[in-house]
Amino acid sequence: MKKNFFSLYIMIIVSVLSSSFVSCGSDKKDDVGDDSKAIIGTWVQTIESSNTKLSLVLKADGNGYWLVDRNGKVSNDGDFTYTYKNNIVTMRYKDDGEKPGNGYVEEFTVLEVTSQKLVIFYDQSRRTFYKE
Repeated sequence: MKKNFFSLYIMIIVSVLSSSFVSCGSDKKDDVGDDSKAIIGTWVQTIESSNTKLSLVLKADGNGYWLVDRNGKVSNDGDFTYTYKNNIVTMRYKDDGEKPGNGYVEEFTVLEVTSQKLVIFYDQSRRTFYKE
C-alpha cells in the first residue's frame, strides 16, 4: 500500500511540475507602438510662420523620405530606410549613389499615433503631423 501511495505521490508531483513549466511561456504581445501599420502613410506638418509644409512619408516596405514645400517649391530632404520598435523610428539615410542604409542614422520617438495624427519627439522638439 505504501508503494502505491508513494507512486501516486510521485505522479502528482511530476504532473504539477510539468504543468507549471508549460504555463511559464511568454504571453507578451507586441506593444501598440510596435505596430508599424499605424505609422505608415504621408504625414504633414504645416509651419505657418515660414509658409512651409513638411511631409514625412513612411512606406510599408520600410522606405521613407522627407519632403519640404516652401512657397510651392517642393524638394526632397532625405531618403531613408526605417525600422519601428518600442515607439522609436530609426532612420538610416541613403548616401548619394549608395545602397539604402549606408548613410547617417537618426531616430525619433512616437509619442502618439492615431488614424489621423502622429505626434513625435524629433530634433529636440515635439512635432505634430496630420495624415494627408
